[in-house]
Amino acid sequence: MNKIFSGSSAVGIVVVLLGLLLLFRNVFNLDIPVFTIFISTALIIGGVLMIRGSFLPKWEGRHVQFGESHFTFDPGQRQYNVQFGEGSLNLKGYKPDSNIAISVECSFGKFRIIADREVPLMITGKASFGELRGPDLKKASFGDYTYMSPDFNPSQPGFTINANVSFGELEVFYI
Repeated sequence: MNKIFSGSSAVGIVVVLLGLLLLFRNVFNLDIPVFTIFISTALIIGGVLMIRGSFLPKWEGRHVQFGESHFTFDPGQRQYNVQFGEGSLNLKGYKPDSNIAISVECSFGKFRIIADREVPLMITGKASFGELRGPDLKKASFGDYTYMSPDFNPSQPGFTINANVSFGELEVFYI
């Protein structure tokens, strides 16, 4: 995605603004509250960048922050994250050749994983101030959660999902 207004351009704007304020203050002998204007401008630009998602951390996998995304499973991606947003991961229709471990995290958001009933599945996870719910309709709000489909065998093809939820909701269900 080509962003016109990035983090580096925001820092440049703040530095130019600070320089102009200092120049006007010294040349015209004005009483300008440079520090207050500098902090206010930095907070406003920082807030705009956060809303636009320009401060996203670099992840190895798929990530959504302050938005919504629908992921389709990619065998090369093993980590999926939702922060302050909503996301879904579709595992339906994918038949793995071996046991594939996937790591999912949800913080302050909602994440849904759609699994295929025909593919063996194991879910292990932790929840803190959130909700982790599996296909068995049991849920964890604090502590550990484990679900294993009846035909799951770690040495056979299937999915092992390691889930972490904090202040959010993560649901795994079959279609």
